[in-house]
Amino acid sequence: MKKKERLMARGKKAVKMRRKIVITIFLAYLRLVARIQLFKIKPKVVALTGSQGKTSLRNAVFSVLSLKYRVKKSIKANSETGIPLDLLGLYPVNYSLIEWLKLAFLAPIRLLTNWKKYDVYLVELGVDDPYPPKNMEYLLGFIKPEIAIFLNVSLVHTQQFSKLIPSNKKFSSKKAKEEFLLAKIAREKGKMITFLDENKTAIVNQDDLWVWKMAKETRAKLISFGKNKSQKNGIRIKSASLKPSDLATAFSFEYRKQIFQISLPFLVPDHYASTLAAALAVGLAMKVDLTEACRALEEGFVLPPGRMTFFKGIKSSLLIDSSYNASKKPTLDALELLAKVPAKAKIVVLGDMRELGIMAEQEHRQVAEKILKSADRIVLIGSLTKKHVLPIIEGKKPVKWFENSWQAAKYLKKHLKKNSVVLIKGSQNKIFTEIITQALLKNKKDRKKLCRRGSYWEKQRANLIDL
Repeated sequence: MKKKERLMARGKKAVKMRRKIVITIFLAYLRLVARIQLFKIKPKVVALTGSQGKTSLRNAVFSVLSLKYRVKKSIKANSETGIPLDLLGLYPVNYSLIEWLKLAFLAPIRLLTNWKKYDVYLVELGVDDPYPPKNMEYLLGFIKPEIAIFLNVSLVHTQQFSKLIPSNKKFSSKKAKEEFLLAKIAREKGKMITFLDENKTAIVNQDDLWVWKMAKETRAKLISFGKNKSQKNGIRIKSASLKPSDLATAFSFEYRKQIFQISLPFLVPDHYASTLAAALAVGLAMKVDLTEACRALEEGFVLPPGRMTFFKGIKSSLLIDSSYNASKKPTLDALELLAKVPAKAKIVVLGDMRELGIMAEQEHRQVAEKILKSADRIVLIGSLTKKHVLPIIEGKKPVKWFENSWQAAKYLKKHLKKNSVVLIKGSQNKIFTEIITQALLKNKKDRKKLCRRGSYWEKQRANLIDL
């Protein structure tokens, strides 16, 4: 029996090794394809990174640069596979082996046929892990930014970055552990600006201490943005104010003693001031008139699906759909916004915040404390909220917990009170709180505006029904 077990173990190890070799070859193939396509088109590469808000920032920068340049922005692509395929205009329908083989076959054909010219390639660089191929250094192996934007650093993907903690490492406090992880995340993401040459440009958030720390190590030309009054050549954020009755948000910025105003026709948390300021800073670097850039943002900036989008819901409710993903800082900001929206009944729907690893308890508990101050009723989804959020809220506010989003949607459809405002937030992995948004929509045509559309995601959501 032991011999049979050893043979099975060897077989599994051999299969795993062959799979690793195939993946390594395929990734090298995609890197080569990306380099060739960029060499053909020769665009100026504008890259951005951060712990959250990357896609919103991409949209804002696109609005500004499109005033003067032909811009290709990365679509559903910020990874080691997504970016090379995006450069060729190839997008997976699903993630099956057959689909990958199909894409591998089409790649050289697209290299020969895709000669569409553009001046700027605007690309998100997502960092999910400190090790290749999902780290920054790997992406910089084939993406060479001329302008790099570093937005923020926070405790996301700490489950993966926890691998950097030595086995014998003892922390004196939770704060010390948090600082250790933030430093590692900042170091990896910050390579995007510290690897830049002196003839390149780094655009950085001076309000974020971790971003600013990394900015001091770059050789590139610095353009900063933020609230700090000491900025000389950057965009200063003067104010951000909500207009709940008009469902609008007003922002004020300063550059060289000149004031610029932006009014967005929707409500967003205050941290979007950094998003808009970063986009204006890119405009500065690319010689776009700031007055025109502000107008372009007012008229053209749109939020990505599942990021603080407002919809009319059933029973005269107002839905704040932030179902794309969830981590502590954006969730706290969303709760702050909810507190400012006038309504008789405020409901928070919160799904697990995933990939936090050893920081999961601390991050969920902090969100739970904020929920108590912002919501009248709470709906929780997933094992992490049951473990870390429910015990804090139970007995203090009306709360219901559900195993999955289908169950929560069924409950809310039946028990939602008229004229409620509902904030819907949760992580991607096996939570999919867009299920709840979809169930509560007044206009079913709005479904196409939600995140994670398509047959692949429909299948993933359907799998939750039987959990």
